[in-house]
Amino acid sequence: MGASASLGLNLNANVDLNEMADQIVSAINSLDSDKYRDKSDTWLFFEGNGATQEIVGSLPRYDAKYDDSRFDINAKDVSWFDNDEARSVLVQNAKAGDTLRVYDSPKASTSDDWTEISIKRDLSYMVIATFEQSYENDLYKISFHRHNGLDGKVSRARNY
Repeated sequence: MGASASLGLNLNANVDLNEMADQIVSAINSLDSDKYRDKSDTWLFFEGNGATQEIVGSLPRYDAKYDDSRFDINAKDVSWFDNDEARSVLVQNAKAGDTLRVYDSPKASTSDDWTEISIKRDLSYMVIATFEQSYENDLYKISFHRHNGLDGKVSRARNY
């Protein structure tokens, strides 16, 4: 005769995302790296998913009054953005309407993997843990266009 038992376990995990972002920003401010243009750049790219490991590049927030290449970079052409390394991005001090595209192709071809991140509301900090997802909420929209994978293969980044 068999007996069965039920374990009534409820597991709750509370994560304070603002606290996590503050910890990431604090860690960034303590870094001494040549892989970002400026610690205050809006888009800080990381080697690991979830804004972990090393910073591998950055882009400032787009500003239409400037007409230069700081908002559209081919990672193969600059020393401060590692080619084929970025897997995630920390977004800081973004404004509604800010948009980032990352591409597997250094020529920004849409026939290979690419992702667009559109900010819907002003925000202080947010982590995009992977470029390989499509997702939408009240803060942002991510549109991933798959070919054979993008995480760790970013060769071009552009914001507008």
